[in-house]
Amino acid sequence: MQALHRAGLQNTIALVGFDDIPMVDLITPGLTAIIQDVAGLGKTAAEILFNRIDGEQLDTQHRVLDVELVVRGSGEIQGPIRRTQSK
Repeated sequence: MQALHRAGLQNTIALVGFDDIPMVDLITPGLTAIIQDVAGLGKTAAEILFNRIDGEQLDTQHRVLDVELVVRGSGEIQGPIRRTQSK
């Protein structure tokens, strides 16, 4: 991230981490991250596992768990500049 910043490319390349890392607040510029609900993921996996152990035949399941986007400055890209023609 610092190399992108030094090269002036911080607004042309978005960098987003997955699963927050310890001490991420100490990184400059800050790392934008997607944080998943680890406890919810574990609970869902355990429920499916215990149902299988109990003999329940499950078809393929699709589960969607909530995530959180923590914006810290590394994942934002400025949109293109629109130029208007002067008359």
